[in-house]
Amino acid sequence: MRKLLIAENNKNDITFYQCLFSNHGYRVLIATDCEESLKKYKAEMVKAAAVSEMQKRRRREGQKKRGLLSRDHFFFPSSPVVMPFDAVMLNHRVSDTDGIHVAKDILSFNPHQRVVFVSESVKYTTEVQNEFKGKVVDVMQKPFYPEALIELLGSAKLYQALKDLGVNIKKIREANLYHFQLLDLLSACRDILRENGGNQENYNG
Repeated sequence: MRKLLIAENNKNDITFYQCLFSNHGYRVLIATDCEESLKKYKAEMVKAAAVSEMQKRRRREGQKKRGLLSRDHFFFPSSPVVMPFDAVMLNHRVSDTDGIHVAKDILSFNPHQRVVFVSESVKYTTEVQNEFKGKVVDVMQKPFYPEALIELLGSAKLYQALKDLGVNIKKIREANLYHFQLLDLLSACRDILRENGGNQENYNG
């Protein structure tokens, strides 16, 4: 199940998010201040790391039984990606703390973590974009349609861009990639396409 951490202290917004995301298959954890946000993130990070390590051990055992242990590190790196949440959603302010500070702390633990800011301020949106250039950070400007937020979290634009390149989207969705992995894939596909002189034939199928 997809999972979100939402840092929000407005009761009406909390109710809205819980209803919206539960109806779209997300498990939602709520934090009402900066300290709680970081505490919950770290706790879920530890759980995710333990699960990842267990899965890695099982894969290694399977590889060993099939006589493929020498290729184990090629297929399964020693430091796999640990992602406790599909996204962390932050309000402009988390209680009395600027959401940017919370995001910086979370990204210091996990630079691959996707963060989505929700803000009514155009100035703040620009500040976030400048602060987190090169990071997996998005901003949703209020007011917005609920469907737009769902599409953003579902990486709809990335899937469409891959589809436009001729990539088999069904297979990509089955792989259940994280947002940053989709970004890397899109970048690699564009590079290959440029090297092939714009020929999309190899992407189809």
